[in-house]
Amino acid sequence: MNRTVQGLVWCGLFLIAAEAFGQEITVVVRDAKNGHAVRDAEVWVQFFEPPANRKIQQIKSKTGADGVVHISLTAPQPPQVTVSASTHSFCLAYVTAGTVDLLQRGVADRCDPKPGDMQPTPEPGKVIFLVRKIPLWVRLIAPLETE
Repeated sequence: MNRTVQGLVWCGLFLIAAEAFGQEITVVVRDAKNGHAVRDAEVWVQFFEPPANRKIQQIKSKTGADGVVHISLTAPQPPQVTVSASTHSFCLAYVTAGTVDLLQRGVADRCDPKPGDMQPTPEPGKVIFLVRKIPLWVRLIAPLETE
């Protein structure tokens, strides 16, 4: 009996500790054309700090050579997060999702989707961005545009 109570107490402590330290999300940035990793992509995670939801929290990181970055969310979990990724030669990718949905199902997004493009199936806690390179001529002409 003593051992059972001790086991239940440890299980309870582990559950509380998991909630107290927040959750980790994994952001993967890949080239939509060939599936290669996009290194040094700036990844931003933004959310309003609970419980008052008045102060915006921003977490900035960069992808490694494997196109992946791991980001720890604060505890308690925010109700909603916005995740974005950008590099100089690729289009901007972003998604806004409920934190619970992101952690349970994952999220995938493509910037500038083409007809017939398949949507990747993410794992729980994972955000997958498939990005396309912006053509060189667009990058050269963009600074010349005026409104």
